[in-house]
Amino acid sequence: MDIISKKRNKITYQKKEHKDKSFRYGLWMAEFDKQKLIEDVLQTIINIISRRTSETYAAMVMNRIIRKMHEKHSFLKNIEIKNPQISEIIEIIEIKSDLNNIQSEEVGKFTINLINEITGSLGSSAGYYFIKEIKEEISSETELLLKNLGVDLDMMQLEYFTGKSGKHEDILTNSDVLKYVFKLLFDILELEQGMDFAYKTIDEIVRRFSTKYNILNSIKVNDIRTVHDIDIISFKSDVNSLESDEVGDVIQKIFQVTNNYLIDKDTFTFVETLQAKIDKDHAVKLTEMGVNINAISLEQGLIIKRLIKTLVEVLSDTSSENYAVMTLDNNLREVYTKYDALKYISIDSSKYSDGINAVSISSDIDSARPSEVGKGIQKLIEKVTFSLGEEAGKNFLNKLKKRLGKAYLLRIEEMGINLYIIELRYNVMW
Repeated sequence: MDIISKKRNKITYQKKEHKDKSFRYGLWMAEFDKQKLIEDVLQTIINIISRRTSETYAAMVMNRIIRKMHEKHSFLKNIEIKNPQISEIIEIIEIKSDLNNIQSEEVGKFTINLINEITGSLGSSAGYYFIKEIKEEISSETELLLKNLGVDLDMMQLEYFTGKSGKHEDILTNSDVLKYVFKLLFDILELEQGMDFAYKTIDEIVRRFSTKYNILNSIKVNDIRTVHDIDIISFKSDVNSLESDEVGDVIQKIFQVTNNYLIDKDTFTFVETLQAKIDKDHAVKLTEMGVNINAISLEQGLIIKRLIKTLVEVLSDTSSENYAVMTLDNNLREVYTKYDALKYISIDSSKYSDGINAVSISSDIDSARPSEVGKGIQKLIEKVTFSLGEEAGKNFLNKLKKRLGKAYLLRIEEMGINLYIIELRYNVMW
């Protein structure tokens, strides 16, 4: 075969391959369940709004937005968001007509418009965190599906800030961020409780955790009550050589401890004040460092829901979601009677095929003692890990820690759920 013939054959093959891919993509786009995707998007956003307010308020807000978007997306006339307080129902989203006959592109446009409609009404960094929560709430499959429909959540996050800020957050160093965080913390505490309270609180936190976090040994808290024109902190040694996620760990801990301290004192709502005052550039940088402000004040019921959802997702990586739920259920049954707090978690064995929807967590879990809930969940995770075998168990724990993220790991550790302890026991046993 001559060179020209080979080139022709290669071009023909490439065209055929491209055509096959286009055909498969088009077939896939035509077959996916549009109605389920729309329901997932709506329910996810309702869940996020209800965390900070209530489900009733979230339903009211969503109804208002949907009515506003009727003209752009006519299919919304077939969707009703019911008030859960009035109707006393579990499913508050009612679809009056099959939505699978709408164009695939319409689903993508609707999702983008819906997110933009909500973030447009939020201030400063709140919009960024709202999109981040959507990413955390939805499954990886749903995120991929949305991306194929033109809804790139990562890009939306980036555009949200690059369109509103002329600075470059990547030039911020560790020392820049630490100075900003401690100054912000001091300003918030001083405004609400006075200068003495602000200084003593920060100084106490730094001293208390300096043995656990070496970076705090490099920080000196300056008494700015007596010395003027000086930063609240100065550095005894270079902190810019440290990994940024290490600095992020410390900042997350400081925010968490401050919030818990103020809750015990029954003072102001720290997290909302923090979110309102933090500037966009530092909010982005902190997120890159692994700091999650939203996770600080979530009630334990929402933390456990996130943990259970992540457990199922990680188990699904090597099987299917229904098999993952069945595995979780089998291990839950083995430890159920020993830990009273696990009664708030139930799995319907007849609905394994529904995946994570077969799992329900009672809101009463918020009234249970965190230490009791922690003991039960710790044992459940340990049981699941050991049931997988040596290699699969190690992989499972590593994935679980990574998928949860450091902010959530810190929150569950406060309840006594320590994945590192399970890992240590696991390594000794094997």
